[in-house]
Amino acid sequence: MTHPSDIAFNDQADAAEADLSRILAATAPQLLGDQAQDEEPAPWLTARLDQFMTGVEAGTVQLCEHLAHATGPRPAFGVLGLNRLGCTQCLHAIRPEDGADYPCDRCGQQADLVAPGIVHLGTVALLILECDPCASRTE
Repeated sequence: MTHPSDIAFNDQADAAEADLSRILAATAPQLLGDQAQDEEPAPWLTARLDQFMTGVEAGTVQLCEHLAHATGPRPAFGVLGLNRLGCTQCLHAIRPEDGADYPCDRCGQQADLVAPGIVHLGTVALLILECDPCASRTE
């Protein structure tokens, strides 16, 4: 028998994921333009996403105050290379410290970034950014 608290948590997670799906459906085309597509992540990206989600579970990814003290699942947004997540109220805080450039999610260098993408992982949406040399790689 499933415990009522498990049912409630799953219902909250489903609602948060549905909210995030609606938000992404409305904003992804504006952010990505014609580049918006649904495809399987490259192996390098899958490894980075696994590291990020392990960091969320281990507490090494910085969460906004609302997510850190949430009593249930909520939609969360971040930029992969920054190791930060924020709720819809804290999106403005998801940016590099001290005016630095965003790092490339593949090589880690700060450069002109191209090839933006969004990865949707349940209740988490991550903006993925690559520099031009990395975006041009075929491996």
